Amino acid sequence: MANGSEWRSNTLAYSTDVDPIDGIALDGYIVDDKSWAKELLSATRVDQVEITVIPTYGFAANGSMYLDDVSVKHWGAPGEWETNYSGLAKSSDDAHYNREVDAMALAARLDVSRG
Repeated sequence: MANGSEWRSNTLAYSTDVDPIDGIALDGYIVDDKSWAKELLSATRVDQVEITVIPTYGFAANGSMYLDDVSVKHWGAPGEWETNYSGLAKSSDDAHYNREVDAMALAARLDVSRG
């Protein structure tokens, strides 16, 4: 339900499929207490403040999971958006991500457009 009470900005599926030549079969999602796909990184969902947070890369190291993310302030015309910052979130407890990893939040405002 977009923009409704069950709106989740980002979720994470997992797969044991090692041969993507015929497509990737998903084994499941990280789920919440309702067994629905869990939103990993929350956002205020307020336009011109923080409309969403988008994971851009993930990795595991030393028993923790990390997600690089970007905070989107405003969606503009097609192909344009404004961001607040890029950051790094960490989970050491089954995908309960804490934003931001200290010293990793980078102040930035980007206006990106495609011609």
